[in-house]
Amino acid sequence: MGKLDVKAMSNFYDNLAPGPAVPPNTCKK
Repeated sequence: MGKLDVKAMSNFYDNLAPGPAVPPNTCKK
């Protein structure tokens, strides 16, 4: 993968069910 876009990561985590598995970084948005 290499470089990960913040938006891409947010979208990826958004796809998954929001829960404890999601890091605080994504929660902050």
